[in-house]
Amino acid sequence: MHSHSVNVSVYSVALARHVGENDDEDLTQFGLGGLLHDLGKSLIDADILNKPSRLTAEEWQVMNTHPEGGYDLLGDLADERTITGQAVIGHHERVNGTGYPHGLEGDNIPLPGRIVSIADAFDALTTKRVYKDAIRAFDALTIMGDEMKGHFDRELLRAFVGLWREGGLVAN
Repeated sequence: MHSHSVNVSVYSVALARHVGENDDEDLTQFGLGGLLHDLGKSLIDADILNKPSRLTAEEWQVMNTHPEGGYDLLGDLADERTITGQAVIGHHERVNGTGYPHGLEGDNIPLPGRIVSIADAFDALTTKRVYKDAIRAFDALTIMGDEMKGHFDRELLRAFVGLWREGGLVAN
């Protein structure tokens, strides 16, 4: 789980830089947002987090609380105006409005949430978990572009693919 957060942090900073974010403080905040995006999972029962089979509807409801839980845990360290706070609370929002916790759409999702959502999904797909095997980076990017349409900002996803194509990132 810790390597997931580190990977999401690295991917988030790389993508933010690739799309023109150059301020060191802002990039640090993107990194922190990636590192802390799943902080709220510390409030969720380990039996749910590590369940090797499909979650029930009730268990999904509990899992869906982790962005707000993490945001609340940040307290004075981050709020809705900070990159870190926006990344933590917004990393499960989807551009088509089907995400959580607020069902935001498109550009209403702050950039940090849109960036970290791509980094998070990519690492989740390419990392072995208790309930699934890892897949290759190329396959993950294909799934994200084809099967997960409406989840991600298309321009940011294109930029993320570009990072891989240019050799700016290497999978574990």
